[in-house]
Amino acid sequence: MNISDLKTKVLEEIQLVPEDPLMALYNLVHSFRLQFNFSDTQTRSESHLASH
Repeated sequence: MNISDLKTKVLEEIQLVPEDPLMALYNLVHSFRLQFNFSDTQTRSESHLASH
């Protein structure tokens, strides 16, 4: 499955989530993205420092 198909499937699933838990889902996805971005940024920064 390519990235575009996977994103489409994720968005389709989100469309099926009832309104009541939508904020909890948003918070989960947002926190996951921030944690992933932080880890990725930290790894690149450590790699950059190690190369100098």
